[in-house]
Amino acid sequence: MPLINFANERHPAPTRLQFPSDLDKSDSSSYMRFKIQDAIEVSEVILPVPAGLNFSYGASYGTMNLGAIGSQFKNGGSLTAGGFLSGSMDSVRSSIDRFIDTGGGNIGGAVAAGILAKAVPGASFTSATEVFQFANKQVLNAYTNVNFTGTAPRAYAFAFKLMASSAEESKIIKAIEDTFKLNMYPEETDDFILKYPSKFKISFWVDDKENEYIAAIAECYLTSLNVTYNATSSVFFEDTGAPAEIDISLSFQETRSQTQNDLIKLEKEKIK
Repeated sequence: MPLINFANERHPAPTRLQFPSDLDKSDSSSYMRFKIQDAIEVSEVILPVPAGLNFSYGASYGTMNLGAIGSQFKNGGSLTAGGFLSGSMDSVRSSIDRFIDTGGGNIGGAVAAGILAKAVPGASFTSATEVFQFANKQVLNAYTNVNFTGTAPRAYAFAFKLMASSAEESKIIKAIEDTFKLNMYPEETDDFILKYPSKFKISFWVDDKENEYIAAIAECYLTSLNVTYNATSSVFFEDTGAPAEIDISLSFQETRSQTQNDLIKLEKEKIK
């Protein structure tokens, strides 16, 4: 039996839940729509836009040492696939020749010193190269570059304070809580298989138009739900025992990372 008990056999569960009930009737009303794919009973929840909306964007970067071939790119140049190997080898040979030339005739002694260093207890040298570089007070340029590694799926958090003015409104709040709760969890199809939870499409509206000033959000999964009953006072309706105040905090994450093309498409779909 579903947790949602807002309906009975004579009055089927609504496909849309809205709080407060007159939200879309007020002048210049701003609200959020949570459309739920493959929803359990309720397919849409409408709530007021909370304060403090926060949208975070980020890209990941690492570093890589190109070594001697880095000189090929230091001025923003690039190599074709066909010329990469030959160009890189020429650059390596040229760099090594210059390194040896500027180091004088000490390379033979440095190699010998490196070999002997390995036999000395407690020596910190790890290779003849280190000894050679230290002896000549110069090192090969590592040509450390920043490389792009990708973007992470965007995450969102929304907090709502729902104050019921009647026992009837408390039933709607309870149904909204249960809707988010049920669609956050997977369905067990048999002893071994869990079906993915529902996806959410979140949008922001002013009257009957989608708000063009708030960034579009791609499909999301609900990743966490926190509910607090009567955060500021212990008030319950006498006839039902329902709390008069419920705080609901929701966290979502988009189903995948986005690209420029995805963001442009999302915005174009919004203004149709």
